[in-house]
Amino acid sequence: MKHILSILSVLLLSACANMVPSQSPEWRQDGAHDFGATRLAFSSDMRVLASGGFQGEVSLWALPDGRAITRYRAHTGTVRGLFFDGPDRLISAGEDGRLMLWRTRDWQALVERTVPVVSSLAGEQGSAMIITGHEDGTVRLWSRDGLRPVTQRKLDSPVLSVALDRSLKGSAQRYAVSTEKGVVLVLDNQLQTIKQLDAGGRNALSLRFSPDGRTLAAGTWFKLVEWDLGSAQRKIIDTEHHGAIIAIDYSPDGQRLISLGRHTDANLRLVNSNSGQVQRRLAAHGLCGWYVRYSPDGRYIASASEDESIRLYDVSKPYRPQWQQE
Repeated sequence: MKHILSILSVLLLSACANMVPSQSPEWRQDGAHDFGATRLAFSSDMRVLASGGFQGEVSLWALPDGRAITRYRAHTGTVRGLFFDGPDRLISAGEDGRLMLWRTRDWQALVERTVPVVSSLAGEQGSAMIITGHEDGTVRLWSRDGLRPVTQRKLDSPVLSVALDRSLKGSAQRYAVSTEKGVVLVLDNQLQTIKQLDAGGRNALSLRFSPDGRTLAAGTWFKLVEWDLGSAQRKIIDTEHHGAIIAIDYSPDGQRLISLGRHTDANLRLVNSNSGQVQRRLAAHGLCGWYVRYSPDGRYIASASEDESIRLYDVSKPYRPQWQQE
């Protein structure tokens, strides 16, 4: 039995590994978070990368060298949302049912809100609102300044992902939400439905608006989906992923999409957002992926995984893929 378990472990690990030449990370932090790294956020000035972990801790890393700055147990449950609200302010959300605003130089909690278990959070430093999705099917809007509750809406199944349209500012903001019943909605700033999009029977595991706000993309099992938000026309993009695509992000110019696999592979694929053609294969994590984000300047891609590591890839460098050795 012990021999059989060992074989199964090897098979599971190799299922998440790259089987093709790929680009190595600029740096990697192994053991960054015990039991897995779950969320990432770049500061707008590109000086810091924040990472959240399975056990609720948040770490800050200096860019570009990856030096550890500080670490704090921000939550008692897994970190499910993270973004910078300024050079020394960080908003986080977790499975412990807390939405927090931190001052990171001393980890003082400036604001704390108690909510149902958070599954997803989206916000931007320049936006007026942030949006949270919850396992009880609730979607909530909060003012970014002070995290004051604005409005909420109850959907008929747990929320998988939420997204914020970064092209719109002030009161004209727009949001997207997906649920476990395959529903994908575009919402206004009162959380009323603008459009319901046809996901073709797929669950949208991750959502992201293009930088110009014209397109909404989703990661699903095996495929990427893009909707033209003017016509609601759907485009299905084949991928090299062998399972669930747990996280996606657009490059700042909107020309590329990065995707990260979770079940059966932890591959990272950078594709042309129009054609779906693979432009770069980035070295896979050793275990299932959790999160991926582009840096604000478009130079870096950061990824997080159940293998407890976070990685930073420099996509401004010439692409010279190599066989990886762990």
